[in-house]
Amino acid sequence: YRYEAEVLGLAFQVFRGAVLLLDDIDLLMHPLRSELHWPLGESHQLDYTEASSGHADLSGQGPASSSYLADSVFGTRWQIAFHLLDGFYSCQLSPGPAVTLFASQSAAPVVLQKLKDLVERGLLEKHLQASPHLTLLSPKFYEEELRPVLAEWLLLWLRRRQPIALSKDILLDYLCGKKVDAKSKTALEALADQQLKALNLSRSWLMVLMPHITSRIHRVHYGLLDEDAPSWKFEPRARRHFAVPFVGKDAPSDSSQFSHPDVVIGLTWLSYRLCGLRTSDFDTAMSKLLRQQRNEVEVAPRFRRAHRLYNAWVSAANGFVRGGIESDLTDDLPEEDVAT
Repeated sequence: YRYEAEVLGLAFQVFRGAVLLLDDIDLLMHPLRSELHWPLGESHQLDYTEASSGHADLSGQGPASSSYLADSVFGTRWQIAFHLLDGFYSCQLSPGPAVTLFASQSAAPVVLQKLKDLVERGLLEKHLQASPHLTLLSPKFYEEELRPVLAEWLLLWLRRRQPIALSKDILLDYLCGKKVDAKSKTALEALADQQLKALNLSRSWLMVLMPHITSRIHRVHYGLLDEDAPSWKFEPRARRHFAVPFVGKDAPSDSSQFSHPDVVIGLTWLSYRLCGLRTSDFDTAMSKLLRQQRNEVEVAPRFRRAHRLYNAWVSAANGFVRGGIESDLTDDLPEEDVAT
C-alpha cells in the first residue's frame, strides 16, 4: 500500500502542473446544455418565486389575485412556462389546464386554432415530428411561424388582468425580439419594474427556452427518475422531483442535474405532462389534500375546499365519487383549481 500511495502522490503532482484541453467548446459553454456551470456566492430567490417579487400584481398597483394554477400568489415564473408549453402541446395532447381556463376568452380559441393549424402544417412539412411526442425539428420554422403565434398566446396570460397598458403590436414586437421605434422604446422603459421583468422573462422563453425545450425528446434527453430504480432511496430531493438529464434511451445520468432554473421548470412540467404522476407524486397530492381537509374544521366535511377539489379532479378524469352530488363538485370553487 505504501508503494501505491507514493505512485498516487506522483500522479497528483502531475495533475497539479498539467493543463486540461477540452474539445467542443460550443457544447461545453452552452448555458442550457452544459453541466459545467455552477453558482457562486449567496443564494437569492429568483424573480416571481416569492412574495417580494411575485406578490404584487403586474400592474404594480396592488396585491395580485390568486394564481390560476395553485390558488397562490407565488409562482408567476413557472406559470408563464406552464401557460406557454400547455398551449403548444395541447395541439397534440388533450387540453391542459391553461387551455381549459382560457377557453372562455373570445380571443383564446382563435389563437389556439392558428397554433393548431401551424402544428399540423409543420408535421406535414417535416418541421415537427409527432413521435414519440410533439418535437421541434426546424429552428427556422419556429422563428418565422410558431414564435409570433406563441407570443399572442402568451400575451393572453400577461394581459389576463389587463396589467400592461401598451398596444398589442408593441408588446408582440418586443416579445418576438423585433426592433421597436424610439417612441415604443420610451413607452417600454416607462413601465414598472414588475412589468418589465414579466416581459423580459416571457421574451426569454419565446426567444431561447421554448425552441430548446421543444427540441428535446422525453426519456432520451431528459425525464423523471423511476421509483423502482435501486438508487431511488439514495437520490437527493431535487433529483427525485425534477427532470434530470438522460445519457440515452431510458438511461438517466447517475448524478447530474440541469443547471438553468427555467430549463428545469420547463422539462419537469413536460415530463409530468407526458408520463403522468408517479405513485409517490399521487401519494403526496393526496396527503396534502387530507391535511387541508383536516384544517377546515369549521366547515362541514362535504363542503370543505379539499373535498370539493378532489371531487372536481375525479370528475375531470371522467370518474365519479360515491355519494357525491354533481352540483356540489365545483360550486363556489375557483375555476383556477378546477382547471388545475
